[in-house]
Amino acid sequence: MKKTIISAFFIIIFSALKAQIPTVKPSTVGLEKNYQNFSSKKETVVQKEIIKLGDFKDLHFQKIVLKDLSDDSSLSVLGIMTLSETFDNISRKAITLEKDEVEKLINALEKIQQNSSSKPENDTKYKYTTKSNIETGSNYHADVKTWEYYLKLPATFYSQNEIQFSQNGLAELIQFLKTAHQKL
Repeated sequence: MKKTIISAFFIIIFSALKAQIPTVKPSTVGLEKNYQNFSSKKETVVQKEIIKLGDFKDLHFQKIVLKDLSDDSSLSVLGIMTLSETFDNISRKAITLEKDEVEKLINALEKIQQNSSSKPENDTKYKYTTKSNIETGSNYHADVKTWEYYLKLPATFYSQNEIQFSQNGLAELIQFLKTAHQKL
């Protein structure tokens, strides 16, 4: 009798625990277009072509085209390369943005540009962060009545981390990204 009660008790406990744990189904939708997954394919030859698009401040923009030579599938992304140099070290690093992420960045920069056309009474700030953790935004300094714009790459990625520019620089960056987006 005790064994039956204990067994029933454990069955009830385990059933309740199992009901609380959600079943996770692996998602494969869109993975074939993800840069990280595409570039790390196993047992296939992947070609990488780098096309220079131009520079903005200390950032070097590139179109990166990956092609799987076994099935002729390909993927294009925007690469942002940086070069930093210290006394003993030279470092080149690249961060990638997929086409939809570039489009969202352009839209965010245009909203920041529209919203920063006024001169508010108080200090005001705008910020947007991409999936790749690139942060961009603007700061209004009420005491000097000026807008300041910035683009910040992830801290572990780029030692100098923040690039500042003017309203004209913002317009130049937006136009540059629009051109790059069309070429992806």
